[in-house]
Amino acid sequence: MTAHYAIAGACSDLGTGLAWRLSALGYPLVLIDEDVIELEKLSDALVASGYALPALAVITPLGHDFEQQCNQLAQATPTLCGLVWAGAWLDNPTPLLQESLTHWQQGMIRNVTLPLTLIKALYPALTRQAIVWLAQPQALPFTNQLGAATSLWSAWIPTINQELGRQQNQGIKLWQLPRIADRVHRRIFPLSPIEDFTPIDHAIDAWLLTWENPT
Repeated sequence: MTAHYAIAGACSDLGTGLAWRLSALGYPLVLIDEDVIELEKLSDALVASGYALPALAVITPLGHDFEQQCNQLAQATPTLCGLVWAGAWLDNPTPLLQESLTHWQQGMIRNVTLPLTLIKALYPALTRQAIVWLAQPQALPFTNQLGAATSLWSAWIPTINQELGRQQNQGIKLWQLPRIADRVHRRIFPLSPIEDFTPIDHAIDAWLLTWENPT
């Protein structure tokens, strides 16, 4: 059975770029997002360009049955040669003392609970050599829940990999992004000139070199 590569957050700027780049390289894809209309648009565009039809999966992270959705997705998912989470969420950078509890909770659900639950559900579908990549934007203190999520993942990953019995170059790894030209980065660095940002395709190609030649 052909091993697929899963992209969670496929409708984000980074996720869409990954879908096009990996399709061009011939990887069968599973595209995961909460926006079914955008998922179908992306799938149609890939097929219209001559690439293979990706499998699509819709999950709603703020739904009460989110964990059940992930488990159902896992049951329907083919063998995976890798998984990348590209769904970093930042709605509105505000000073920490002005952050509302509701907004904080929503951000932590999307940036921590969502990827952790999804990874746990999909892990049995991953091959032994597969890597789970967590794309993390550069985060400043005023990004609140996004910065907190990045710190949590940095602290948790060694422990999670140990619990999973994965070696250093296997399991979960952080993909520390440069300032790429997407909506999240423009919110984090709103006053930066455009030339300070890395095109998304360049960031993806640099990641591919690291992925294919791990150190």
